[in-house]
Amino acid sequence: MLAAVSFVIFRHNTALYPYYSTDDMDQVTALDALLIQGGMLPDQVTHPAGGMYLMLSWSQWFGQLVGLVHMRDYTAMYSWANPLLGVAELIQFLRGHLAFLAVGCALLLALALAKVTRAGPLLMILAFLFFAGSRSLAYQTILFRTDLFSLFYASCSLYVALIAVDANRALRSSILAVASGMFAGLAFSTKILILPTIAAVPLFALLMMLRDSSLSAFGRLSPRSNRIIAGVSISLYVAFVVLAFFLDLPAHVYHSRTSFSITPLCIVTGLALIIPMLLTEFFKKPESLGYRFGSFANLMGLGVLLSIPLLMLVFSNLFTGAFYALSIVKVAFLGTVDPTLLGNPAPLWQKFTSAPLLFLLPAAMVGALVVCQRRSSNYGELAILGVIFLLFVLSVVVFSRGMQGQDIIFSEPLGLFLSLVLLQTLWKRGVALRLAAVAFSVLLAFHVAINGQPAPIVNAQLAGYFRETKQLMTSYGRGNQGVFEGNFTRLFVQDDDGRRIPVASRDAIFEQAANFDTIASQVEFSLPNLRVDRSRIGVVAEGLKPYGQQRPEARFTKVDDIFRGATSYVPRPADAVLGAEGLSRLFTLLGVHSIELNALLRTHPEAIRTRSDLSVFVLVPAAIKDEFAWSEAPVEIGIGDQNYVAVPVHANPPAALLAKLVAVNDRIIVIKRKHA
Repeated sequence: MLAAVSFVIFRHNTALYPYYSTDDMDQVTALDALLIQGGMLPDQVTHPAGGMYLMLSWSQWFGQLVGLVHMRDYTAMYSWANPLLGVAELIQFLRGHLAFLAVGCALLLALALAKVTRAGPLLMILAFLFFAGSRSLAYQTILFRTDLFSLFYASCSLYVALIAVDANRALRSSILAVASGMFAGLAFSTKILILPTIAAVPLFALLMMLRDSSLSAFGRLSPRSNRIIAGVSISLYVAFVVLAFFLDLPAHVYHSRTSFSITPLCIVTGLALIIPMLLTEFFKKPESLGYRFGSFANLMGLGVLLSIPLLMLVFSNLFTGAFYALSIVKVAFLGTVDPTLLGNPAPLWQKFTSAPLLFLLPAAMVGALVVCQRRSSNYGELAILGVIFLLFVLSVVVFSRGMQGQDIIFSEPLGLFLSLVLLQTLWKRGVALRLAAVAFSVLLAFHVAINGQPAPIVNAQLAGYFRETKQLMTSYGRGNQGVFEGNFTRLFVQDDDGRRIPVASRDAIFEQAANFDTIASQVEFSLPNLRVDRSRIGVVAEGLKPYGQQRPEARFTKVDDIFRGATSYVPRPADAVLGAEGLSRLFTLLGVHSIELNALLRTHPEAIRTRSDLSVFVLVPAAIKDEFAWSEAPVEIGIGDQNYVAVPVHANPPAALLAKLVAVNDRIIVIKRKHA
């Protein structure tokens, strides 16, 4: 129930702004997604966003399959009368992921907490409320960022890692540990700044092993197997780094790296692959904590490396996918980030004062455990919790530009998870600490409550955005996205012959794109028995092309005021479903209504339906206007060097009129909004 309510709230967040609100992320991602679907490399690899595009490329394919997305790839825009409709629809589809990801993060983190603490449902419900109500998820469902995709992968990694530790069969534990590493790798390849949260995953697994010595599945992995796993991991890593080092990135790719060399991160990653094997060599007893943890971390490291070839599946062409995967390795492990990209990060004191309870509460709880510690066996647990707290501080100091903006997602979920683990630990340590846990939980709830409504500050930060005309340009002015800018310019600014498009016509294009779902539903309502092709939806205005680039010479040259800004639709030749006659008889016997049958089987394509708030016309060549009866002089519209007349279609039109109209191949449907 809480997940369902949270989903509704998150969906409300994503609907706060129009699709064109933030051109530097929403539009960049949509255009890169269209490039990827067409087999071209994306322009933006700064984050580096590899894991995000892996998810989006497959969900986009599914969206096309079920009719949620209609612009297939970048080549489709050449056949669209108004390609901004397809881009707008795709952006809204991409933003639709945010609510699912946010609920998924909250659920996975709550489930992971239940695993690591062995707590009951009450703590799990409390945890879900804290995560779902956090500033991080509220902020990230208002704005589209790679960050939420990265947190989702990291949450998957944490939950799967704890399931792996809890499993009692060696094979199942090993597979899950590798899967946890793959999710961690995808989180890192989506957003590098999530690194401290990823580093905390094996530490929470270690905490779980320390608390329960019976979790010994990883102790059944032999030293020889650990050597082989480490050898494979190190070999893969060296191969990936060497190949990436000598890879030449296209000059137009935007990666914000000043140089490429062996970076400290590259060295630390190599050490992280070696140390787990050394632990299994040093701790000889399979039942020892060091051996079990070393085996787990060894398998997780292998999973991180296996996530790199998984990025090849972003593309249908595996050679292009391999180049892309190595590009991600080069940018992530070998690139030196341009310091100007960081802007002016907030001072540490300002970060602290922006979310003081998030710092003070875990520090106070760790301090309370240290003061009240009575058993030496618990010092290992304290050490692990202390290291995780240091990772949280590191995420704030190094990996976050501030604790009020979007970067809070790299710190707050980790801080909340650690705080909840500490709360449960305090709860089990006697009456005094249990009372302290109640007080700390109230303060933590207060932190979530007062910080969970970031919409006002987001509104203030975005005041300079909402530039609709920026849709016709690319953010970086170069690269593969230039194909969009070139086509948009020819359609809506100035064509190759130097003919300029009137500003009013361009504004009408923006207006239609901003209401793309309403416009599409109006066309589908008016033409109930046709399969509406959204690429053929355009705007009636001077200079615009109802046929797109398929007939570039056919543009509106003369438009009466009453039609200016109306929707145009060029219908395709309609064919009924194969075997429609027999299917119609069968479905009629089964009780299907004739109206539904016509829509389902695409029969009677001549049908045109009107309603009180829409006026529908059919443009036919002026040369045949005498074939129609006119109660008043027809309105003429110029398209290219030919004139058309607008035949009005009223409610319940006669069948003879509809039959006559559908027989005209060169016809255009015009739908105009009116106030009933």
